[in-house]
Amino acid sequence: MAIFDPREQRLCVRVVYDGVAGAGKTTNLQQLAAMFAAQKATEVYSPAELYGRTLYFDWMQLPAGVVAGIPLLCQVISVPGQLVLGPRRRHLLEAADVIIYVCDSSESGLERAREGLELVERIAAERGGHVPLVVQANKQDQRDAVDGRRVLAALGREGLPVIEAMAKDGVGVVDTFVSAVRGLSRSMQATAEREGLWLEVRRADTRDAVHARLEAQAIDPEWAAELLLEEASAALRLGELEALTPPEHLLERAPVDPGSVALPCADVPTGCIWPAHTGRSILSSLDAAGALASRPRVGDDGAIVHRAGGYVMQSSIDSRFGSSEDARAALVRHARQRTQLEGLLPRDSVVLLQESEDGAWWLWSLRPEIPTLESELRSLDPEADDPRELLEAYGAALVDAIRTSTRHGFGLDLRPEAFGVQDGALRYLGEPLPSQGPEALASTIVEGVVALGRHGVDIDVVLEAFEGERRRRLTREELEQAPPLEHPTFSRLRAAPKLPAPARRVASRVGPAEP
Repeated sequence: MAIFDPREQRLCVRVVYDGVAGAGKTTNLQQLAAMFAAQKATEVYSPAELYGRTLYFDWMQLPAGVVAGIPLLCQVISVPGQLVLGPRRRHLLEAADVIIYVCDSSESGLERAREGLELVERIAAERGGHVPLVVQANKQDQRDAVDGRRVLAALGREGLPVIEAMAKDGVGVVDTFVSAVRGLSRSMQATAEREGLWLEVRRADTRDAVHARLEAQAIDPEWAAELLLEEASAALRLGELEALTPPEHLLERAPVDPGSVALPCADVPTGCIWPAHTGRSILSSLDAAGALASRPRVGDDGAIVHRAGGYVMQSSIDSRFGSSEDARAALVRHARQRTQLEGLLPRDSVVLLQESEDGAWWLWSLRPEIPTLESELRSLDPEADDPRELLEAYGAALVDAIRTSTRHGFGLDLRPEAFGVQDGALRYLGEPLPSQGPEALASTIVEGVVALGRHGVDIDVVLEAFEGERRRRLTREELEQAPPLEHPTFSRLRAAPKLPAPARRVASRVGPAEP
């Protein structure tokens, strides 16, 4: 279950502390957080507790060396031990890369520990028995505690690594964690050297995402069944990162018969839509309203657009694939890019695949039909409306363009028509573009600001917001790759003559001349 996080450029593994309620799992995490504070361990996060008992999980992150030359980050989780919370416990154990089983070393505690270990073994069996397991014989300070060897004998698990501990005093806590991570690292390193190490490539889960998923499972099991696509994951052999490049197995570009292009269906197959639950709900509503019954319009440039029911569906001749495997790879790539847009992604955005009558696969994007930034600026009443919020949002979007280019390897179309306004916020409506270097990125930003200025707005507001967000949000590494504020194009832009206020109002009111 280990993954490679392309955003952070590191290998992420999950160290899961399991055991019955009261065994000392949360105490272990609290001690680790304190002991490894200098190594930038995060604080322990617990979504909810009841009478001191964990209801969801405890969570912390800790850097832990390198594997196959790649930095290793451990997501350390303790699961709820109460029997009534079994489904949550099982979900977290299924995602474990190594399990530390914490047990009360007293005679009475060992009986309960034997029962709790049965689920761990079932999960290991379902995964082919390849889940490393370390036992922590905790609470050694109790009068009736037995040593680690006898703990293993009582559990019927002789031969497993066992660490004697008094977690509340910090004794054995680090030894347990190091034993688990060292064993996992050695196993992964040996696998990588022997046969290559296959990993999922996606952005690592956050604690909030895990919490939301545990809550969603109780309401919508189908959503949980399609986590692979929801997380936009893909297979990758460690050391072959170039495998992330887009497939080139598109069908030859040829004229498209509009009659051969079918709109997406409401019964999209599993694994062909992201996000699954939201996408199916929208398509079902559109189908019920008859919005999917007609044929889409195919433009001379190969673009395919269909507007109906308050949504825009788009595809193109370049989004036509000869096989389902290539189409799915493209779907995963587009889903991943959309998650990386974060707050710029329009709400209720969907990507999906649809098979046509000739056996080709089409990649479609679907989003609500929202007004563009350009149209919003044209509709403003110059006497009553203040565009400052829109302009400041656009300045922040320029910083987002720098972040996506440097962190995720793709750029944004910065023209005003490529952004929309939804729920009072700015959203990106365009497609991801190739990444740009500092010089090209600076030129693209300037072109976007100049295009915005043609609408008669005060571009100084945009530039002030851009500079403020640039200083506040970009890391040192991103600032080094971003266009410097002293770039000559910015200077020329500020020096350009500005329209007087009356002229700006007229330009905003009348807009461009009709053809």
